[in-house]
Amino acid sequence: MAKEHLGLALALGIPVFVVVTKIDMCPPHVLDATLKQLSRILRSSGCRKLPVAVSDRKSVVMAASRFVGQRVCPVFQVSNVTGEGVGLLQTFLNILPLASCSAASLMPKSPTPASPIAGEDEAPLRYDINEIFAVPYVGTVVSGHLSSGSVRVGDMVWLGPDYNGNFVATQVRGIHRKRAEVECGYQGQSVSLALRKISRSQVRKGMVLLRKDDHEVPPIATCTFEAEVVVLYHSTTITSRYQAMLHCGPVRQTAQVLCIRPADTDESTDQTALDKQRNALRTGDRARVLFQFIRHPEYITLGSRLVFREGRTKGVGKVVRVLSASEERNVMKQVKNGTMVVDQRIDAVQAETIQLKTSDPAKPKARKVPTLS
Repeated sequence: MAKEHLGLALALGIPVFVVVTKIDMCPPHVLDATLKQLSRILRSSGCRKLPVAVSDRKSVVMAASRFVGQRVCPVFQVSNVTGEGVGLLQTFLNILPLASCSAASLMPKSPTPASPIAGEDEAPLRYDINEIFAVPYVGTVVSGHLSSGSVRVGDMVWLGPDYNGNFVATQVRGIHRKRAEVECGYQGQSVSLALRKISRSQVRKGMVLLRKDDHEVPPIATCTFEAEVVVLYHSTTITSRYQAMLHCGPVRQTAQVLCIRPADTDESTDQTALDKQRNALRTGDRARVLFQFIRHPEYITLGSRLVFREGRTKGVGKVVRVLSASEERNVMKQVKNGTMVVDQRIDAVQAETIQLKTSDPAKPKARKVPTLS
């Protein structure tokens, strides 16, 4: 499990540090063997990290200052029984800059909450919802992460998308951070928000909050998008109609592969090899893949990092194109014409209409195709 987490962190470009626990009950020769194996893995060609053993406060400051921009990987040895190394680990976490956090490392640097710079409020608000609570005498409370911008008490925001892809307007009644009431929250912080006139059933995990002033009309959710992906591991091949659990920010939903095309198309490439590359992906392959959510639309933005998994299969990627409603309709036409994978989410009325247009008038009408979702 530790190797899988390390592989995903490296693929997403997230800085990592290692904590070796229970050193009080581990025999010395086993501890030495574990550290040697850990150093071998971090120095390998796949990781290319520089492990640094943290033993005093001077090394803690050095590791924290070089944690983001360089290949340094701090290694801590702690014991919860004797307390050895726990103080060094706490010091390291306390002096880390905000941009060193795993989520903030994938976005532009933001000011510290104590001294926001001028113009920060101009950044568009995006709040990712991870948990929902129904608090007595308060109402619906959501907990999540501020990916960008800032939020204040009284702000009017868009909440969505729901299962139909719609957004609703609401107001922030209160903000709590670390069990304390605050007036505002800033980018990179995890805060809880109380929403006005929103019931618990209207909110689900994966929704976002967007400032209403930044979007004069409700934002648009999508079911289909294109991403440039890299397959970290798959036992056989990934083809069209392949389904996997996709994680993109707060979004967690099963997505289906509609089509696969090369990431970089070269005119001199052999057409047969090109067709094979379009139809299947194997471990280590890179391609542009058109995904479609199985259940309902989600709010996806360009440049978002994603992870898809199914069993032992794992892959990472970045969103490069979000399809509009008209582009989605064109994709559905290609599906019906046989130039793309059959989409199981086509509405039954559309399917019946297409069959009636293409069928011979002398023949009996085709039966209505049931909807598969």
